[in-house]
Amino acid sequence: MQDNVAHTNETVAQEKPLFDWYQPQYLADICEVRGGINQLFLYYSLLAELKPALDEWIPTDQVESFVKICEKYNLLTHVESVFFNESSEAVRDAIGSEFLTTTVSCGAPADSGYSGRSHIFVSKSEENLDKIKRLGWYPLAVNNRIVTKPLIDYMWFGDYLGYPKCCIDYFAKHNDHSRYVNTLLLPFKNTGPKPNYLCNSLVKDAFCYLYHIPCSFDCCETAELSAQLRSFIQQHDPGYVAYIDRHMKLNFVVFAERNIYAFDGTPQGNTLTYKNCHFVDTYLYSPEYLGVFSQGDTLVVEENRLLVLNGDRPVHTIHRTERNEWFFISFTDDHSN
Repeated sequence: MQDNVAHTNETVAQEKPLFDWYQPQYLADICEVRGGINQLFLYYSLLAELKPALDEWIPTDQVESFVKICEKYNLLTHVESVFFNESSEAVRDAIGSEFLTTTVSCGAPADSGYSGRSHIFVSKSEENLDKIKRLGWYPLAVNNRIVTKPLIDYMWFGDYLGYPKCCIDYFAKHNDHSRYVNTLLLPFKNTGPKPNYLCNSLVKDAFCYLYHIPCSFDCCETAELSAQLRSFIQQHDPGYVAYIDRHMKLNFVVFAERNIYAFDGTPQGNTLTYKNCHFVDTYLYSPEYLGVFSQGDTLVVEENRLLVLNGDRPVHTIHRTERNEWFFISFTDDHSN
């Protein structure tokens, strides 16, 4: 009977549209209080003890419910602060803001009375919760100047979040948004001829097994960690595994860390014929090329340009420049350019 249920879940997952809502069969109450399925896999990784701890942003009016649900799964919590005004341009205008990454917000102590999202640490053990509390702080803007955290704090924080050491070291050296327009180009260049879909961090929060940027898209330690998490999720929700796998095995054109397009199709040589295209993340970027890609059905990847075709008819050409260092990578087979 269980096999029949698992088969049915996988069939439904395969038929669902890409990047659509998935109804979880396990941890649904956590998704409800968080307001969606984003980062659901992180909670699986906590329960599987593959990830020592995580930090979470929860709406202030949902904190009490969130803490109670975590207790149900024997997860410990610590409410550290509250974030508000997450589109603050004052922070972006501060001296040193070019060194900031993607997370920008105003903050205050947890008991300050502000409404917004509470910063909460979650773990299965008091020891790991204490460690993550000590290191899980963000760079601060004080008197219009950015105060950054020491490099060793970043590295220890990555360790306490469960990232492979090779990826922590690589991230510490190369994830510099002030130097690189497309920070994901570096892991791509570090990848051999056979990208591993278990190392695909491009599909981000909901459709992934990774909670870090890998040092390469064929990193052995990352692939092993993802495989263990995949096996654990399979025990609880096979349909979710099928849905994640489907997204992680897509093709991607990557302009920046959160400026990514996914394509459903199988490449032949340097040509991809695709059925549809999706903009992966609208957090920081507007989908500048989505209209272009939607008019086409074929990509031709050349050394310094990307041709978008509809059949044999040219639709658009995207050139690779110093300020537009895109790359194409496919996890459906061994092809990447």
